[in-house]
Amino acid sequence: EFYITQHYFTIAEKEDVGPVGFISGLILPHPFNPKIIQLTEVFWWVTEEHRQSRAGLMLFEEFVEFGKVNADLITFTLETASPVKDEFMMKRGFRNNERSFLYEVN
Repeated sequence: EFYITQHYFTIAEKEDVGPVGFISGLILPHPFNPKIIQLTEVFWWVTEEHRQSRAGLMLFEEFVEFGKVNADLITFTLETASPVKDEFMMKRGFRNNERSFLYEVN
């Protein structure tokens, strides 16, 4: 509920199927400069059977358009095995700025 009511959340639906994906993000002041508003993608997911459809692209585009109006910075995180390639992001004006590492605690 927190993401839906206080930040950004959009669902992609297909008329004869129902929900097929969603995108969610936090819109907050940058932690080191509160004058900068940052939209940070938290979840971007499309059902496997709809990943070759336009659902993911449409979610992405709506998210970015929202960010262009409501934020100063827009950030995305892609998993290493994501079907979204770096080129997809870079063609749309994003640049690779950080790398992330994960340690799973058992």
